[in-house]
Amino acid sequence: MIEPTHQEQIEQPPKRERTRKRILDAAEEAIRDNSNLHALDMEEVAARAGIARSGLYRYFPTKEEMLKTLITQRSAELRFGAQPLGDNEDLARYLERTLNMLVQFWRHRRAIYLTGLDLSDMDREFHRRWNQELVDNWTSVLVDVYQRDVEAGRVTAPLADPWSTAEFLTMAVVSRLQSLYRDTDQPEREENVLRATLEVALRGFGLRPPTQVS
Repeated sequence: MIEPTHQEQIEQPPKRERTRKRILDAAEEAIRDNSNLHALDMEEVAARAGIARSGLYRYFPTKEEMLKTLITQRSAELRFGAQPLGDNEDLARYLERTLNMLVQFWRHRRAIYLTGLDLSDMDREFHRRWNQELVDNWTSVLVDVYQRDVEAGRVTAPLADPWSTAEFLTMAVVSRLQSLYRDTDQPEREENVLRATLEVALRGFGLRPPTQVS
């Protein structure tokens, strides 16, 4: 048996962290297969993760806590894609790219997003924290990109309060996404909702909407 080197041991995540990730990945698979928050069974998640049910409860005492952690972690993955690509990416291009990314991200995780909405209906504090974190993070980036456009002379009439505009538009995006994904019978509305949201966002910043959203 080949023993791992000291460096390999350092680079490997702790066992508890690896097990926790395995549980959350198993929960996501189970949600995709069941598409029903209430039908999700902790024993099934434990079996998919390859651990005993009693072991699962040492990590997550309740199903709700496990799912809240899953939703929060998946949402956090959006932060990396929401960062500007570079100084040449102006606000219009940034908005178009990140809105497309946001819709595509949740399109492939529709069951996860709907689970998050179900949890929000049952726990208003979770609803508030989940939405507020997304709003705060994206608002901050929007303002940074907008200010960069102002400094580069790409904005002819700068807004007096870009933060309020960015915050309002971010809340509008969150609301539109929630409405879109609750309506699972009409997935073809995604492109129209995306285009309309982008146009509203650009007009809010005094920018001209593009002729087409890819």
